[in-house]
Amino acid sequence: MHLSKQLFDRPIKTPDWLQPMGRILEELNEGVVIADDQLRVVFANEALLRLAMATREDLLGVAPDAVFPPNDIPNILQQHDSGHRYGRHRTEFYLPRRDGEKIPAIFSGRVLQGPDGEEYVLLIVTDISAQKRNEEQLRTSNTLLQKRQSEIQAELSLAARVQDSLAPRNMVWNDVSIETYFRPAHSIGGDFGVVFPHGNDVLNVVICDVSGHGISSALMANRIYSETLHQL
Repeated sequence: MHLSKQLFDRPIKTPDWLQPMGRILEELNEGVVIADDQLRVVFANEALLRLAMATREDLLGVAPDAVFPPNDIPNILQQHDSGHRYGRHRTEFYLPRRDGEKIPAIFSGRVLQGPDGEEYVLLIVTDISAQKRNEEQLRTSNTLLQKRQSEIQAELSLAARVQDSLAPRNMVWNDVSIETYFRPAHSIGGDFGVVFPHGNDVLNVVICDVSGHGISSALMANRIYSETLHQL
C-alpha cells in the first residue's frame, strides 16, 4: 500500500458532519486526528497542531508518509491493520515536529463509521514527554544510588576487615592457652577483645561490647580499643 498524497485518485474533502463535532474536539487538551480510509488527515484539532508545531494546511490531506520517515511506515500500517482487526488500538510511538524533534506520545486509535457511510480513523494523541523525562531522571537517580551503594558496600567491607583485626589472637602465656573465636552478628558493630600480657605476672583480658550495631558503634569501639591499649 503506497500512501503518497499525489497518487490518490480522489481529492481530499473534509466531511460536512465533522463541522459541528470539530468545534467540540477543538476544546480538548489532547491532540485529535481524524483520517479517512486511506489514512489522509481530514481533521486535526488545535492541541495536535500545537504539539506538532504545524499549521492546519501542513496536515490537511496528507498521509503518514508525508509526516513520518519511510522506516516508520511499516509500523504505522501494522497498527492500522490491528485497529481494523480489533476496532481499536493503543501504542506508544512519537509525533514528529517540523523542527525535527520527536515527541513521545501515546496513540489511541479507533475505527469508526461516519454518518456519510465512509470509514474513518480517530486518533487521540497524548504527549508523554514529561513522563519520559521523569523516567530518565529516575533511571539516572537509580544509577547514582547503585553507584553510591557499591561505594558504601566497599567501605563497609573495609571497615569489617579493620574491625576483625580488633579480635584477639590465640596465644600461649606461661601455662595458659588462650583460644579466641570471633563471629560478628553484623558486618560491623561494637565488639572487641584484648588479651595483653605484662611479663609473666599479669595477663590482661578485656572484652567490650558497645551497645548497638552499625557504624556508630564500630567507631566508638575503635576509639575505646585505642584508649584501652594506650592505658595498658
